[in-house]
Amino acid sequence: MDFPYSFTCIHDSVLAGVNHIDELNTALRAAYTKLFTEHSPLHDFADAIGSTVKPPMVYDFDPAVVQDSPYFFC
Repeated sequence: MDFPYSFTCIHDSVLAGVNHIDELNTALRAAYTKLFTEHSPLHDFADAIGSTVKPPMVYDFDPAVVQDSPYFFC
């Protein structure tokens, strides 16, 4: 889902007009789910810096659960 309205990111906060918060919430959750389902940012970073040690990861979390979570912070 694209979010066609103006928004601002400050550190770990995302701000938008109050009349667009529900849409922003949906777009953020969709983007998070896509990012962490299709990629492993920590592994991508390790590869980018040429690390010979792979990050220890336990893949027991389904990123899609944020779609139904009452709270979500990115």
